[in-house]
Amino acid sequence: QYIMHQLEANNVPYERDLFRADGVWNQEMRDDHNKYINLYVRIAGLDATKTVVFSSHHDVVNKASENCEDNSASVSNLIDLAIQLTKEQPPCNVVISFLDGEEIQGMNYEPAKGVFVTPYNGGSNRMAMKIKAREFGDVKFIYHLELTANGTHYWYSFQNQPNAPVNPAANHLKQLHPAAKRVKTPYSDSIPMEMHLLPSVCIGSLIASEMEIAKLGDMKKPCGTWAVCHSEHDLFETFAVEQDMDAFVLFMRSLL
Repeated sequence: QYIMHQLEANNVPYERDLFRADGVWNQEMRDDHNKYINLYVRIAGLDATKTVVFSSHHDVVNKASENCEDNSASVSNLIDLAIQLTKEQPPCNVVISFLDGEEIQGMNYEPAKGVFVTPYNGGSNRMAMKIKAREFGDVKFIYHLELTANGTHYWYSFQNQPNAPVNPAANHLKQLHPAAKRVKTPYSDSIPMEMHLLPSVCIGSLIASEMEIAKLGDMKKPCGTWAVCHSEHDLFETFAVEQDMDAFVLFMRSLL
């Protein structure tokens, strides 16, 4: 409701995609079904043959927390991006999506195989199938935002599916921003997209000292920014830096 209110207050058109949470999407949706909701903002660009997708998940684990880093700051950054791009015409088509059901999907990991193999019924999987059906045009790159409240040292995720081809989204980002670091990350909505063999990568920001820890790649000893996720300590007062968030929006715009 907050996202919809902010988009409406700033005259940003959006689409609501309400769907069954059990993944049975080709049958009737009754009132008693558990439901997810995705929101999509479509912005027509100068080059109508190319689409870039930016997304963040809007669901949370701890309702007692502000969930600044995971993932309210990223939602805020995407709202900012949507407001900016609807006042102009970007170089290509842009789809900004707010996805549901990310937080419960991370449980479907098989440590013995080291990959995510279980089918996903969340919002990312829902959008992946729409992308494959070309409902958003010719999608070239997909960028999922996580942990974007502070820092101007940018990272992007490793490829998480061994059978996936070389990731064009990661290559595009690295070409434009050679200083960006590819690091092991917690679960993100990029995983279902990669399972569909789509050009998807997770992106975020850190301060310099936190980046040095993240580069070590030890998920049992993550940097402090990542460790705070899902806790009551994930506060805007503690983590959000307005100038850094503004800079992250500019970083996204550079990827178009």
